[in-house]
Amino acid sequence: MHGLIRLSGLLILVLAFIVPSFAGDEKPAKKGKGKAGAAVGKKDKKDKSDDGEEKEKFSYNKSYWLVGKLTAMDPNDQRDFTMQVRIYEPNPDTINRLLQLSQQFAQHQREWFQAKNLQGKQNAANAMNNTQIEYAKASMNFYRHKDVDVKLRASDNMKVRWKDPPPDYDDKGNLKKYTKEERKALMDPGLPGYRGEVDALRTGQIVQVYLAKSHKYMKQSVRPKGKAKGIPKAMLKKAKKVVEDDDEPGIQDRPEVNLIVILQEPQEK
Repeated sequence: MHGLIRLSGLLILVLAFIVPSFAGDEKPAKKGKGKAGAAVGKKDKKDKSDDGEEKEKFSYNKSYWLVGKLTAMDPNDQRDFTMQVRIYEPNPDTINRLLQLSQQFAQHQREWFQAKNLQGKQNAANAMNNTQIEYAKASMNFYRHKDVDVKLRASDNMKVRWKDPPPDYDDKGNLKKYTKEERKALMDPGLPGYRGEVDALRTGQIVQVYLAKSHKYMKQSVRPKGKAKGIPKAMLKKAKKVVEDDDEPGIQDRPEVNLIVILQEPQEK
């Protein structure tokens, strides 16, 4: 019994010397490692050019754009300009025609139920079929297009780009053909097309403008897909109200443009 007690005391004494030695072997955690350390003492990196200067940061929203023709530009600084945009809207004449045909179809249905013989039901069924055919034909012209003037303003850092390399001429007056290296030199990462200048803008050009915020004509400038067949009466009346309550174009505040892409030069008459 006494021997067991002495053996236990000796074991405790040995462990007292071993445990501190293991604790001293632990290495301190490296700074900047792991999820917590990654955000500590780390400075934000800024894009710099080859000469050490900070690059200009530029971004644009690819979802906010309009396509149209430049029709007017401020002759002083070319910051304010107007472009003509083609939009699509419900055709009020077609809406009235579809409402009329819907009423006719309802009338023919009542005639079918009220018919007292087979011939009367057959006549009403033929009338309903003809009305459906007329409805399908009229629905083909549910949308109409019109050109509206949109007044815009260039932002302070607006960029001008060309969809294709900008036109240039050689000493003989012939249109220059760019080499692969020359085309690459006019490109910029993250931007469409090729580098251009504000001086290249002129009336008559077809351009695509990227806006700083959404515009009411953005969705209307894209032709709706599908036909108007089977449109409920409530939707037809709502579309009619939209056409009647449409604001006069050209009065809206001028949205800012961040980027202009020249798609086509003015066509020669």
